[in-house]
Amino acid sequence: MKKVLFTTLSIIAVAAMMFVSCKKEVTKIDGDEQKQETVDPELVGTWTVVGEANGWDQTAGVAMTESDNVWTVAEVAIKGEGFKFVKDASWDVNLGAKEDGAKEDDVEFELEKNGKNIKGAKDGVYSVTLNLLTKKAKIKFVKDLEPEGPQIPEGDHTAVGTWENVEGYVEYFRYYNIAADWSNAVLNNQRALAFDGISYENGVFTFVFPDQTFARWQNQLYINPVDNFAVGLEAGKYYKMSFKLNASAAHKAFFKLEVLNKANNAENKYEGALLHEVGEIEMTAGEDVPVEFTFESTAAVENIILVFDFGFNAANETVLLKNITLEEAEAPAKVLKITESIIPPAYPTINTVVSAASGEEFYVNNIANYAIKYPDTGGKIQMKGNVNSFFANRSSFGKIVSVKVTCQEGKDWYPNNLKMYAGSAELPAETEITGTSDSEAKTGTYDFSSGDYQYFTLKNTSKYAVYLQEIEITYTGAVTTPAFTLDGAFDEWTNIGAFTTTNERVTSWKAASDANNIYIYAVCPASVVKQRGIWNAYIDGAFDLDNDEATGDAASYSLGNGMEAAFVAFPFSNDAGADPTFVNGEKSDSWIKYPVSTAVGKVTSFGKVDGDNTLVELAIPRNLIGNPASGATIAINIGMGTSPVGKQTLILK
Repeated sequence: MKKVLFTTLSIIAVAAMMFVSCKKEVTKIDGDEQKQETVDPELVGTWTVVGEANGWDQTAGVAMTESDNVWTVAEVAIKGEGFKFVKDASWDVNLGAKEDGAKEDDVEFELEKNGKNIKGAKDGVYSVTLNLLTKKAKIKFVKDLEPEGPQIPEGDHTAVGTWENVEGYVEYFRYYNIAADWSNAVLNNQRALAFDGISYENGVFTFVFPDQTFARWQNQLYINPVDNFAVGLEAGKYYKMSFKLNASAAHKAFFKLEVLNKANNAENKYEGALLHEVGEIEMTAGEDVPVEFTFESTAAVENIILVFDFGFNAANETVLLKNITLEEAEAPAKVLKITESIIPPAYPTINTVVSAASGEEFYVNNIANYAIKYPDTGGKIQMKGNVNSFFANRSSFGKIVSVKVTCQEGKDWYPNNLKMYAGSAELPAETEITGTSDSEAKTGTYDFSSGDYQYFTLKNTSKYAVYLQEIEITYTGAVTTPAFTLDGAFDEWTNIGAFTTTNERVTSWKAASDANNIYIYAVCPASVVKQRGIWNAYIDGAFDLDNDEATGDAASYSLGNGMEAAFVAFPFSNDAGADPTFVNGEKSDSWIKYPVSTAVGKVTSFGKVDGDNTLVELAIPRNLIGNPASGATIAINIGMGTSPVGKQTLILK
């Protein structure tokens, strides 16, 4: 982000102008012979330094001091295209360099009349010497230039921009019309000067409406920092803007904050992408109306433009705009409430992944939707006792502020049965957060402000069930949900609970989903894969998409009844007797069937050897098996070569 540094650099010529008359003579000794040298009569006069630093204004040159036809100035700003020596404040007689290019520090160079611009190695303050006898000069770097423009105001905040005391460093213009069809729209554009009803002084813009308007947005005031004074924003950061409005009559205003994209288009009007919109602001006649708001910059921005819209005004009405400031701000807190709607109807004994409506993911273990299980009781969320049930986030919350749990109506409140843990990684179980219980409201609140925590685990460690109405998470910053990517890294599976089996070919497996795929993870002994080889170490599976054995078909390979879809994958490429190797990606021999008798696609797989085991992950696109709905509970069975492991359920994201 560009930091906006504002202070005004003034180059003030204060040295007294020294006038030299006629012609100067000097005596130079060269061996035994004396020579009389004189200054070119055309060069006799008063010399100043004129360049880009003073806008090439010959009447405002920096004065030099003369001694024996050598003119000097101790400190002068040199920047950009440099400078020339100007005699008697007129370009009629000037001296520039014979050769182009930046001059070496403290090394003489030759001059000529109407020569080239004299440039420093970099912008800065230099001492300058002009010798009229030899027609040579030299420059020597002294220090960096002082920053130009308005300075960031001091204070206990980090300000990134201000429009206080910025005369000459902002651009502002008005764009207005008085016809409903905008047929007579007029643009007046001027930089830092009063004109046509707009003026600026000491941090206050005065805006006079010349004509009565009869609709919204018919008078617009645009304000934009220019040149090197751009106000930039960083992506993902929050900013607070404030200003005051004062109108001569009761009036409505409308405010927008936009990114400056371009100027002087076909309509000679600025364009931008909207960052924030305040909406209507009621102004009381003669009173300051403060406006303050916080917004997030969703992208990196080099410069912003402020757009104020007015309308329904009387002719000659005046509006004052005061004290505009912009500073970095803390991200506002957000609240996510978890209810029974995302909780499974049964008690999953593995770390089942469920999703909130807005996409945040959570692990659920031995927690059931009590309203589905016992609908007549008005039940909500039941955390089963005696099994260490828990609720935890899989998505990372930028920073958790607090977590509050509310007891279900009609149930007794036992806050001591719950324990809360915080951490910077999934499923924390070490750092305990002590809760504050409100027995009357039947709530427990856990304050996370002691650390920068992104994850929590809420556990029922007692032998009794705990009944909750809702879980409320307050946080700041962005929520990040890890994506499933089939790449052979297997990182996504770390905290997903495994189904254990007694099967000798698939010793454990997991299932997960996202909006696009159902994923299967299988652990198979390397010795089995080596023994069976490519054609007999295939992974087969079937889906009971409605979790009802009375509907659907019997899948092949004894994978169970009531199946609506099935698949076979050939993830291995080794011959029988050879060490396991893998086909990563989609293999032509694989298939997906929906229904179980109709081939519709192929399976994607990745694998790797991990000690004595092989790890395999598979993806089956949901759109190939009827797009089962988010929140649906399905049953899955897998196996290796006609050796199924048994059905388990999965709640789809």
